[in-house]
Parts: sequence; C-alpha cells; structure tokens
Amino acid sequence: MRLSLKVDSSAFQVPSLVMHDFDIITTPRITTFPFVQSTVFKDPTKQRELAILFIAKSQLCAQIEEILKAEYEVRMQRPPHMANVPNRMLLYPKTCKETESVERLDRQLVFWEASLPDICTYRGPVELPDPRDPTVYVILHQIILSLVHQAVIATLHRPNAKATTRGNPAAASSSQLSNLRVVHATNSIAHMAADLGRLRLDGYLPSAAVTALLPAILTLITQWRESNSDHARQELMRNIVYCRLALETLRQVYSSGEYGSHMIRVALGC
Repeated sequence: MRLSLKVDSSAFQVPSLVMHDFDIITTPRITTFPFVQSTVFKDPTKQRELAILFIAKSQLCAQIEEILKAEYEVRMQRPPHMANVPNRMLLYPKTCKETESVERLDRQLVFWEASLPDICTYRGPVELPDPRDPTVYVILHQIILSLVHQAVIATLHRPNAKATTRGNPAAASSSQLSNLRVVHATNSIAHMAADLGRLRLDGYLPSAAVTALLPAILTLITQWRESNSDHARQELMRNIVYCRLALETLRQVYSSGEYGSHMIRVALGC
C-alpha cells in the first residue's frame, strides 16, 4: 500500500463534515451548465442522501488513518539502479503485532457502522434501476462506501490473520477470527463487483476502488489455490472473475488499474 508524500495530518486542522456544509438545491436556477440538467439537482431528497453518504465517507477516512498508523509502518524505497528516481513511501505490516489494538480498532469500525443512517447501507437493488433515476447516484455511492469499508476491514485484519501464533492459543484464536473477517470482507467486495458490472456502474468508480479490488483478488487467488473442494474453487474463481472485470474497466481509466491488472496476471501465471 502506498502513502502519499504530500499528506501531513498536522497540516489539516479542519472540523468534520456536517449537513450544513452542503448546499441543497431546491430550484436549479443556473441553466448554463450541463450538469444542472442532471436529475439529482431536481431532487432535494436525493441530494440530502448523497450528502449523508459523503459525511460517512469522511468519517471512514478518519478510521483509515488510525488503522494505518496502528498496523503498518512507513518505509522509504527507491527502485534499484535508478538514482534519479525519487524515493517512494510505502506501507508495510508492522513486525510487532498488538492484538489488543486490532480488537479496539475493529470495535470502532463496528460502532461506526452501527451508527450510520439507513441510507448508507448497501443491500443491492432487486432490479436494474432506470439510468435517469437519481436513485442510481445513491446506489453508486452506497457501493463505494461499502467497498472501501470492507477493504478497510481486510486491511486491519490481514496482518493479524497471517501472524505466527505457534504456542500461543489466545493469539491463534485472534488470528483465526481475523482470517474469517478478511474472508468475509473479500467475498463482500466480490459480490459488489458483480453488482457494479450488472448495473454498469463500474466505469464510475474512483481510483480508490483499485486499492480495494487488488488485495481482494490476491486473497481470492490464495484461497482458490489452497482449497480442496471443487465447489469452493468454482465459487472462488467466479468471484475472481467478477473482481477482474471491474479492475479491467478501471484499467482503462487509471494507471493504477493497469498496474493492478499486471499484478493479477502475474499472480495467476498468465
């Protein structure tokens, strides 16, 4: 995982987003801009729902910062034999594991999720919505929020799931629970990737979706290789395909998507 060189938390002392920070347009008056013709600008209710989703995303970003500080350490890396290339700041799992920290951060995530308004919960549409319906905007941002949320859960628990616990029953139990959390989060990401393709919304994802999809695919590939059940392997491969299709769409938009697709091809031996 990469951490931007330009982000310094001490440089940003701003209050959290609240509903009053958003301008809800009840009567669009500026007609010279094409985006004002969007159906969401004619629906104040949908605007409020989107604002709630944006507030939830900002809250999740604060959780991400805590998790990265607790579970990962920053290292500088320069490509070999490339002295003119600037150092890159990369995140690596910490060698010293603190089970209590993982459990505390997991409880924070659970509490945050439980406190979310109902509109922030993605349940999946029963049928394909009309593309002109402003509900499509809400569904897209519900998926983005849930996609990043599940990726955060996997990011938190992945180092603990892979930790060596020989001779420590308590640590082994914690590691097993973390592994289950990673598997559940990965499957959730795959199901959302399938919905994105079915709804034809995968082309509207932000670049953060690459960060969510790539570790999920690698986890699915590992499970597929280790599984001895034909049924389980078929299900895992189906989930891999769903995620790869979404990643291929992002590959056409973001350079990180191209990099991620190459990593997956290498992992699969393609």
